[in-house]
Amino acid sequence: MSTGRCFLMLRLFSSRIQQAKVTLTHNETELLRSLSAQAGVIPRATITELAQSVFSSPSTIHRLIRKLGFKGYTDFKVRVEDSLESELPLVLAQPNLLKITISSIEHTFRLNQGVIRDAARLFLAAERHYVYGTGWRQKQAVDNFSTDLLVYGESSITLRNKYDLGNAVKQMNEHSVLLFTSLSGNTDEYAATLQQAKLQKVSIISVTRDVSNPLSEISDVAIYFADDTNLQDNRHWPAITMSFSLEMLINEILNFQHE
Repeated sequence: MSTGRCFLMLRLFSSRIQQAKVTLTHNETELLRSLSAQAGVIPRATITELAQSVFSSPSTIHRLIRKLGFKGYTDFKVRVEDSLESELPLVLAQPNLLKITISSIEHTFRLNQGVIRDAARLFLAAERHYVYGTGWRQKQAVDNFSTDLLVYGESSITLRNKYDLGNAVKQMNEHSVLLFTSLSGNTDEYAATLQQAKLQKVSIISVTRDVSNPLSEISDVAIYFADDTNLQDNRHWPAITMSFSLEMLINEILNFQHE
């Protein structure tokens, strides 16, 4: 079997990788990429042979496999072989990329039809607005969101990092709203800070990918964006749908201003 079908690893384990993403180290993430490149040979390779091919050790591979939820190397091999036989390649030629992008934007639009007005109303009702993004693309998106709204007379405080967030929450109250943007919606790093925010009756608007996650569950209003990045190999996260969901919120805020 051709190793050119390496993307199947990421398609097969997309949900497991997403669940384990926050616990994966940089080295483990890089090892996953190397394993993806060897997907075609995994079914017939021993764990020692596979370890040699990716310049790792059998114990390291075994730990990673278990972290992803597999019982062991045999279970891992069987699942990879099944996927290599059943999954069809997804070719991201430009027309396909366009179709996927349009479809994702339309999905994002539908996801938020019932909540975007609630989010805008909650945002405008607050006396003080805070925005926070967990990664560099999220930070860029919320910074653009804050700057765009400033043109229309709505000011927000952009929080640079989790330390800013922790300090700012101490000053927030029931008249504050926090717009919190995250790809995964995992709150492990922010559990104490978000708990304090809830105790101080801070309103939280979350913006996350369309999966069940801790952040959306504790939010007053949860905005979602469609995202299929983990379904393809060698693709960066475009963040188009995340930005679109924030554009929807801006548009609804402006609609309220003109009513």
